[in-house]
Amino acid sequence: MKKLYHQSLRGINYVLGMLLGWLGFSCDDGIGSGGGGVDEYGTPWATFRIQGKVTDAAGQPVEGIQVRAADNREEGTNTYFVADTTDASGAFFLETTGFPETQFRLTAEDIDGYEHVNYFETLTKTATFSPATDEYANPERWFYGVATKTVELTLKPYEETRTEPYARYTIHGYVTDSNGDRIPQVNILKMADSLAADSGVVATSNVAGYYEFTVEGPTPTEPYRLYAAPGERYWNDGTTFSCDTLELDFSTIPLRGGKDVFLGQGSLELNITVTKD
Repeated sequence: MKKLYHQSLRGINYVLGMLLGWLGFSCDDGIGSGGGGVDEYGTPWATFRIQGKVTDAAGQPVEGIQVRAADNREEGTNTYFVADTTDASGAFFLETTGFPETQFRLTAEDIDGYEHVNYFETLTKTATFSPATDEYANPERWFYGVATKTVELTLKPYEETRTEPYARYTIHGYVTDSNGDRIPQVNILKMADSLAADSGVVATSNVAGYYEFTVEGPTPTEPYRLYAAPGERYWNDGTTFSCDTLELDFSTIPLRGGKDVFLGQGSLELNITVTKD
């Protein structure tokens, strides 16, 4: 009976160890680190570097192109982890962290419109990192290391098909609490002025607390009223919160890079603070 009892304990411990390992937990005895019997818990992670060059169809470098890297699982959203703008040689460099096996959605967008004479279509491309196919430099314990990928992006000239004047506005910023800590998973809502008006979620803050959304078309004649609503992932203990309604007046946002019916592009940083009651 005693032998059976110990065998059962070993079996239970084995199953628990497998489950904890699958969840990203383990116990390290400190061997090789100068320690002895030190417990260490963590989750595998890696640093990702994406570098490259943006060119036109003739192979010439394009300056002023914003290249963004987002989680490819968030297809259809405007949130991203990191961004860079190409220099005179068309070069860009992005660096972020995440699980060792990750797929990024790269977006190259001409944020200056016709300011640099030519205007290019937005390009989307994926970049996949995996320990099975990529080299990760300088690994240590839970840190898988640094993986680097070089990506070449070729843009096509933008072809205007519209006949009525329109503009493109990009609204972006961070959502923080009263302590200045950035908050993920916060829905940014446009509040309707009437039952007939458009309303709903226009963006959701990402893991870094960053949000962004684009409004394209005729310049809105009425201001937007925006409100932030943190999701249950952040406050799931029944805590209530408050957020002042923000008014967004598009007529105050300068436009640049316009040509013909395209009035230009405007950008505004609008940071939002939510407060626990």
